Amino acid sequence: MPARVTLSATGTEASVVLHELAAGGGFERSIAGADCDEVASAAALILAVALGSSSAEEPSGPVEPRRPVEQRGAGGGRGADPRIDAPPVPSTSGQRRWSIALGASAEANAWTGPWPAGVVGVSVDAVSPSRGWSARVAGVYGSSERAVDDRRAGFSYWGGHLDVCPIVLGGVAAWRWASCAELHLGRLLAEGDERSSLASGSSERALLATAVAAMRVETPPLWAVRLQVEAGLGVPLVRQTFQFGAPEQVMFESPAVGLLGRAGIVVPLDGQRD
Repeated sequence: MPARVTLSATGTEASVVLHELAAGGGFERSIAGADCDEVASAAALILAVALGSSSAEEPSGPVEPRRPVEQRGAGGGRGADPRIDAPPVPSTSGQRRWSIALGASAEANAWTGPWPAGVVGVSVDAVSPSRGWSARVAGVYGSSERAVDDRRAGFSYWGGHLDVCPIVLGGVAAWRWASCAELHLGRLLAEGDERSSLASGSSERALLATAVAAMRVETPPLWAVRLQVEAGLGVPLVRQTFQFGAPEQVMFESPAVGLLGRAGIVVPLDGQRD
C-alpha cells in the first residue's frame, strides 16, 4: 500500500506513512488531537492532499528516461554549443579601412620651365577610412625648352610633391570631386647650346618651391582603375630667372602665378573600388 495510518491505543495520536511517491521518497507525519474523530479527520486530509499531488505529477502513459542532450561545437564533436556559450564574433563586413593606390600621371605647368613644361610622375595615394579626405606623395620628372634668335635653352626638372585633399565628395562607384592643396619641391637644371652662355645668377641649377591649389575629378571605377583629371593654380615660393649673356636675353623666369593641368590613373592595391 502507498499509505499507512496507525492510531494509538487512546485514539488521540496517529502516525501517517506514505511510500514511493512520484516526486521522490515517502514521508511520515505524527498527528495529535483531542479525540479519535479529530485525529482521523486530520489524517484523512493529509492523505488526500498527498495522494492528490502525487497523481497530478505522475504521467498517465509510460515514461521514457530522459537522454542527456549532447552539445556539439562547430566541428561536430562534443563541446559547448556555440549558440549558447561562444561569444558573438564581431562582423567586419561593414567596416572600412585605409585604401592605398598607385598612380601615374602626365601634366603641364608654368613653373618648372617655359610654358608648357611637360612633367610625368608616379604617386602613392592613401584614402582615409571615412573617404572624407586623402593624401598623395609623388615623384616627378619634367623637361621643356625655348629658342630665341637661334639660341636654344633646355630645362630638366627633378622633384616631387605632397598633396592633401581635405574635402572629398562622392560615394561608392561614383564620380568624386576633391579640393587639394599641394607643395611642389624640386631642382631645375638649365643648359644652353654651344653658342649660348646660360646663367641663373651664378649657377645653372636652381631650387624651386611652389604652392598649388587644385580641383581634382575622378571617374567611377573602369575595370581595375580610376581616371583622374586635375586643374589648378601655382604660386612659386622661390622665384628664379634664367638668362643668356652677351647679349642678355631672359629664357625663363618664374611666373607670379602659373597654371597646372594634369591627367592620370590610379590603381587600388587592395582591390577596393569604393
